[in-house]
Amino acid sequence: MYFVKTNFRKSSRMAILYSMLCRPNGALASELSKRLGVNAIRIRVMISELRNRDIKIYSIHCIETVPYGNLSETRYLILTQ
Repeated sequence: MYFVKTNFRKSSRMAILYSMLCRPNGALASELSKRLGVNAIRIRVMISELRNRDIKIYSIHCIETVPYGNLSETRYLILTQ
């Protein structure tokens, strides 16, 4: 996995977002939303800001089947090399 030099303050929302996306399996939108305290729209804006810094991020639309129905979720991953 590679890390892009970023200028995020250590405990800023962008730094937390970036560190969560660097995990081997990335992060689900719901995890990001809960940890950062923002809604799905703000998550997408923050992802776009990272992409504008030339950080390659994949979004994967996942559908999980659970006993009470289907959950639709987006997983974000940083491109690994």
